[in-house]
Amino acid sequence: VCSSDLIEFGSTRIKAVLIDDAYHTIAAGDYEWASHLEDGLWSYTQEEIWKGLQTAYARMAGDVETAYGERLTHVGHIGFSAMMHGYLAFDKSGELLVPFRTWQNTNTHEAHEKLSELFQYNIPERWSVAHLYQAVLNHEEHVSKVDYITTLAGYVHWKLTGQKVLGVGEASGAFPIDLKTSAFDTRMIGQFDAKVAPMNFPWKLGEVLPRVMVAGEKGGELTVEGAKLLDVSGQLGAGVTAKDGGDGLAETDAAVIGRHETVREDVEAHRAQSLLREAQQQQVLEDAAAQCGRRQARFLADSQAGTGDHSRQVTMEDIGQLPR
Repeated sequence: VCSSDLIEFGSTRIKAVLIDDAYHTIAAGDYEWASHLEDGLWSYTQEEIWKGLQTAYARMAGDVETAYGERLTHVGHIGFSAMMHGYLAFDKSGELLVPFRTWQNTNTHEAHEKLSELFQYNIPERWSVAHLYQAVLNHEEHVSKVDYITTLAGYVHWKLTGQKVLGVGEASGAFPIDLKTSAFDTRMIGQFDAKVAPMNFPWKLGEVLPRVMVAGEKGGELTVEGAKLLDVSGQLGAGVTAKDGGDGLAETDAAVIGRHETVREDVEAHRAQSLLREAQQQQVLEDAAAQCGRRQARFLADSQAGTGDHSRQVTMEDIGQLPR
């Protein structure tokens, strides 16, 4: 049995969901958050990113322990997805150069127009390369220090596995994809490099972008450090391999729930109990309806015969007195 932990960074909520191999939900946790303006641009802080991830995961793990009496120590896969696009730029030491610029920002219109004309391919304002090129156009000081740019999902994957990768779905919102190679379009990368060559940056675009993965590719491992970063309780184990899920999810083939069989049995027993309760409730309703019908029939008969309490209708109190 293979359990998977799926974590989604939405714009207003971070969600952690544990599912089994039949895609049924075992447990869930979440954390509400909101973007804020920083230097006139919509952003989330690094502290918010990790606090939100850790809180959502802890609530999901707590849900497992409450429901099944088991501590979450290992799972079969972990997948991360996040709001696409945006811009996180890091220097050689891995330090964030400017606050995270989310997809919500529209300050990149000039870059959108110029890159779309250069590539003869539409580059939306929210794409990562539009954010990078707008910083170039604005002569922002940090651009010369760029060593790596990525999206929110790519950032989390990097910190948990050490790998600078993106699933092809997520990557398609950072820079155009060559459909023949399922990688970033090298012709357009060359055009970009030629366009910014007069600035004499110490980097080439292809050097600072993540590697693109397709479904099934190994994308790294959940490291010991990554496991501790995700689960501050220290109960979570490090993992084996990481693969792209095909649509932006980088699934970590980790040892991230021990005792899969026990959890699966608990889940199936819980479902069986739920179905039994539903059947019992349905039977109670049917019995109540039948009894109600009999009482109403007696009332009508009494009314026609001129006997009985004609002022009283069958009530919910009557139904409440039925045997369970």
